[in-house]
Amino acid sequence: MIDLERPRFARGPRERTFLLEGGVFSAGPGPKAKVRRVGSVGDYAQTVSGIRPGRAQYHPDVLGDAGPLLARVHDLQFCLAELLPYLKSLSGAPPAGAPGTLDELARRARELEAAVDDHLALEPYAEDLAESLGAPCAILARSVIPIERATRKRKSDFHVELNGHTYRYCLDRTESLNEFVRRAGVALRAHMRVAVMSDEGTKTRLKEFSGAVHAILSLYEPEKRGSRSVFHRDDQHQLQYCGGSWLLVRGPLPVRTGQGTVFVALNVRGRTRAERLSLAPSLSRSERGLWGRSGQPVRAGLCMGTLAQYQRLLSKRFSDAEAVVQWLDAGAILATDRPEFHRMWRERTARHEEEVPF
Repeated sequence: MIDLERPRFARGPRERTFLLEGGVFSAGPGPKAKVRRVGSVGDYAQTVSGIRPGRAQYHPDVLGDAGPLLARVHDLQFCLAELLPYLKSLSGAPPAGAPGTLDELARRARELEAAVDDHLALEPYAEDLAESLGAPCAILARSVIPIERATRKRKSDFHVELNGHTYRYCLDRTESLNEFVRRAGVALRAHMRVAVMSDEGTKTRLKEFSGAVHAILSLYEPEKRGSRSVFHRDDQHQLQYCGGSWLLVRGPLPVRTGQGTVFVALNVRGRTRAERLSLAPSLSRSERGLWGRSGQPVRAGLCMGTLAQYQRLLSKRFSDAEAVVQWLDAGAILATDRPEFHRMWRERTARHEEEVPF
């Protein structure tokens, strides 16, 4: 079994790695060092780029619009079936019933994931991938150097013997390792897309899946705001959507010092409550600043302190939707030092219970 969890060039500049059409080879220092095959081109490209088929299949470069939708179908279910009705109940609006097609959509998503996995597991693109990555080439320390067959040796050249052939280093075409890793990711996703889209049945099902998602979303008649859609708005919260991602937003909120206002948002993502609460809320002076240029939520999060102080949010005292709203509110308190929503919640709860839970 070949261990490809760490790139071979990570051992240091004395370890040489060669990418050839037939695979990836490694050799120690010196002209007569033993050359050994360490893996396939596909496995090596996945290792150095950090791209694995199980996750890469959701990238837009592989499955287009269907990728992010497929990856976040669980978020869609939670936001429409649980979070949105809870937000409406908080604001006193009529509850919104979730369409029965959500469960059917989840079933279709599981079938699609299995079909895509089958195509990627075949890895029919190894030779094309090697060509895309510039094989044959040598990976030495932080540089990648093309190599080519040498019909005759010249004293001014540096040579290496590989599989019974002599290669010379093309030093004038040297590129950085970072650029090679970037190209590896782009090439890998491109060949994955070809592997998946070559099957007309899977291609059709992906298109139908995207259509089904957009049909469900349109049932709610969201407010369009550029590339984003607002599915709920009240005095306290907004539920925004773009390209498969959901943001629960509060703001504008005045900061305690009186120096302007801020928006606090939570990227609602994950299959379990613990996963959703593992993402810290983000902070921005403007509502638009909560979304990056790529149309995805910004990743910068507030420092929420130790997770132990929020353990109650994982208890049965709260529903999943309540826990998410309270987690966002905790972020708003830290960002503004003005726990207004929390105070209102305590007052409302006290009217119906002898003792406030916390």
